[in-house]
Amino acid sequence: MSSGPPQLPSYLPADLRAFVECRADRVELNGGKAPWIPVPAVLKHTVGLFVKPSAEIQPADTPGSANVSVRWALVNLKFTASVVDGRLVLDAGDMRGGMLDDVAKGMDDWADQLNGWLAAGGYRLGAPDVAPGRIALRKERLA
Repeated sequence: MSSGPPQLPSYLPADLRAFVECRADRVELNGGKAPWIPVPAVLKHTVGLFVKPSAEIQPADTPGSANVSVRWALVNLKFTASVVDGRLVLDAGDMRGGMLDDVAKGMDDWADQLNGWLAAGGYRLGAPDVAPGRIALRKERLA
């Protein structure tokens, strides 16, 4: 279990900060400029210093899943975001190699921290609501 919430950047929008800190039960994340996406450690001293990420969100074939493409200048990562057994899962699939391995690992680690933090507070994620350009996450009490 996590001893604290995942690391949150200072520029994180207030509604997402409240959700992660267990002060809100729902948050909607929109595509476009995406200050809600933390900059992975491997990018913090390169493009992450100057460029905030942008995201494209589209419903995936599986209900409650989203195809997400995140871009930091020249670095682009595509993955599927879903909730499995109450846990956020980010699957970059075969999109690996070089710096993308480090970016994907940073995202996986952040999701693991979030899942552990929510569980420590007695919560899990419910099925997300996905529409073109947005994904809404909600928490539910553990049974």
